[in-house]
Amino acid sequence: SMKNIALMTARAGSQSVPNKNILPCTAKHVPMFLSNLDAASKCDRIHHTYTCSDIPLVKAFQPQYDYTCLFRPPPLCGADIDHYSVMRYGVDAILHEHPDVDNIVLLLGNNCGCTSANLDLAIRDLEDNMDYDSVMSVGLFNQFNPYRAFTSPDPSGEMQPFLHEDMFPKNANDKNACGDFYFFNGSFWVVKVDVFLANEGHPPYPWLGNKIKGYILDSHVQEIDSTWQYNLVTEFSNLQQ
Repeated sequence: SMKNIALMTARAGSQSVPNKNILPCTAKHVPMFLSNLDAASKCDRIHHTYTCSDIPLVKAFQPQYDYTCLFRPPPLCGADIDHYSVMRYGVDAILHEHPDVDNIVLLLGNNCGCTSANLDLAIRDLEDNMDYDSVMSVGLFNQFNPYRAFTSPDPSGEMQPFLHEDMFPKNANDKNACGDFYFFNGSFWVVKVDVFLANEGHPPYPWLGNKIKGYILDSHVQEIDSTWQYNLVTEFSNLQQ
């Protein structure tokens, strides 16, 4: 069997939602970051779980849960730091201790949608479909397809279609005009370690390679980057209990 190791990144001093990584995941009665860490630690297909963080609370919980804290140095703690640089720092440290790793399971601290069962199935997907480079958790969001996207290049706030008018079909106002449309929801990526290190795949996540398999989760599972998302996710999680 393959060796899979999980790495979660979480940064203190978040700006979009203050302290979003340590907000309470009320349904599970733990801080937000701990939800996905706990799921990874309890997944039989994951051999070790690490976190790369500068949040003191992350280290404080380490004795109670089965994960290892990696020190996140100050140069990698700024708001403008490229996320790949942080993940690469963590993966390099992991490879120093576990050079025989096959796949890396990447987690975010501002999401509480992961379960051990989801991770187990996603890892199995990659192991059973070796022609894929990675597996990515996604949500179905047809209402946010690019035909409905506007931008505002003018300081006055005037809205302009994001796409050129020649690209629109006759039914562009239909939310299903693009067919099914998916976004990464912040739960997890499972990626072959050599693909991750090469970092040469399709944008916006070149570390996932060029052939990505989607793992579809409920649309309520989201990465927390706005207050409305936190309210939605926590309310939905409570209803599921």
